[in-house]
Amino acid sequence: MITPNEPDAAGNSPAAPADAATPDFPNSRRVYVEGSLYPEVRVPMREISLTPTKSFNGEIEENEPVRVYDASGPWGDPDFQGDVTKGLPALRREWIAARQDVEAYEGRAVKPMDNGYLSDRHAEYAST
Repeated sequence: MITPNEPDAAGNSPAAPADAATPDFPNSRRVYVEGSLYPEVRVPMREISLTPTKSFNGEIEENEPVRVYDASGPWGDPDFQGDVTKGLPALRREWIAARQDVEAYEGRAVKPMDNGYLSDRHAEYAST
C-alpha cells in the first residue's frame, strides 16, 4: 500500500489524497503529486485500485494501485468553485513570467479567417 509519506515502487513522488472514490470513477480516488521545481504546482492523478491476482496454484497476489494522469483538471476537484464562462484561473502566470522567456502583448482584433470566414449574419445567428 502506498502511504502519502513515501514514494511508490516505481519511485513516484508522494501523493496526498484529495477525495474519496466517486461514482463516476469507481475503485479510484484523486490524488495530487507535488512538483519538484515548483512545489505549489500539484499534478492531479487518479489512483486506481486493482483486484488481487489468483495464480494457477491458487495463491493470491495483492496488486498495488496504479496512478494515471487525471485530465479533468480543476473541474474534477470537488473543492473547485469554477465558472465555465470565466475560464480557468491563471495559476501558472507568475512562474511562466519568472522564467523571463515570454513577452506579454494585448493581442489583435479577431479577423474573419479566425472564425472560418463566418459572416456577421452567421455569427449573429450562431451566438443566439
